[in-house]
Amino acid sequence: MTLTHMRRERFAARRGASLIEVVIVVGVLTLVLTINAVTLHSLLRVGRAERDGQTAARAWTRLALAFRSDAHQALSLETAAAPRQRLSFDSGARRRVSYEVKQSGGLVITRTARRGDDVIGRETYTLGKSGAGIFEIAEIGDARLARLTLSLSAASPLAPRTRVIDALVGRDRIGSTEDSP
Repeated sequence: MTLTHMRRERFAARRGASLIEVVIVVGVLTLVLTINAVTLHSLLRVGRAERDGQTAARAWTRLALAFRSDAHQALSLETAAAPRQRLSFDSGARRRVSYEVKQSGGLVITRTARRGDDVIGRETYTLGKSGAGIFEIAEIGDARLARLTLSLSAASPLAPRTRVIDALVGRDRIGSTEDSP
């Protein structure tokens, strides 16, 4: 046998990869894919929390606008005695708007508008995964103030945990004679 023939035989036997090399490559690929999966899961979770926070902020803004508008147009209001989780505004002309705080899959406030016995509108505001809300009525001189106080369980320590909506009852009716009792 010649020297070149021996070299060819040695290289011909060495064409494939050894089992140890294959196991090392598979292990490294598994590690890289695991790190990528954990990172992707974390990013998706953060994105969902951000979307939930934005949805709750939009619901809060819509609730504040509707609550203040209803209070400003109201002639009178009343709240439930013990848990104070229900408030009703009477706007005259048999129009009544009520707000109710519920815990059903999160902190939910339902606004129901009625004309007589007929429901003419219903809106639901989902404000977070958990929390509590109460309605209060305050007297300030001759004026009445409707207040909604929400205590939210915030996911972030920087997010506000208590939010308050204040509205002057009958503000839009001061000096008006329409729908007077």
